[in-house]
Amino acid sequence: ADYSTQMATTGGKPAAADLSVYYCICGQLTLMSEISIDKLCARRTDNAKMLDISAHRSKLHVDPAASVYIRRGEKKCEMQHRLKCKRCGLILMYQIQQDSPEYFIMDDVLVTQGDTTVPVANAILPKAKVFVSSSATSGASSQQNTAALNRLLESGSKRAAEEAEATAKAKQSKTGLN
Repeated sequence: ADYSTQMATTGGKPAAADLSVYYCICGQLTLMSEISIDKLCARRTDNAKMLDISAHRSKLHVDPAASVYIRRGEKKCEMQHRLKCKRCGLILMYQIQQDSPEYFIMDDVLVTQGDTTVPVANAILPKAKVFVSSSATSGASSQQNTAALNRLLESGSKRAAEEAEATAKAKQSKTGLN
């Protein structure tokens, strides 16, 4: 799927007069929607907001990222097909089913143009055990992870950089790229 040009239709509804426009914390345009993120329902597990593009006209400007397994509780596991910022590589949203119209927007990673404070420290998944899917590991993604880690270090978010570094090391150990 080409996420940069994906546009949902709303069955003949008139075009929205007011669009909500959202940016990644790095400033990259990420989402335009006829509904505000504040009006979307949040998941109890990670506080991600659920955007259904079949119900709300929306345009996404994101790139696909790794698919990962997230452990939720003792015996629960979910697969997330993640989407990242085109500029900085920060994970912004995910889908539970890859071709689903439902997107789960991570908590505190998107801002509006008028926002003056940027919640960089919270721009990471809540503490959860992450397993990288074997289909998502490659040399190119390793280079992208390193670049994203460097950008996070430069932004001053030590906690985010440490978590990104741990994820990159886990990927390298799985693929044998020590």
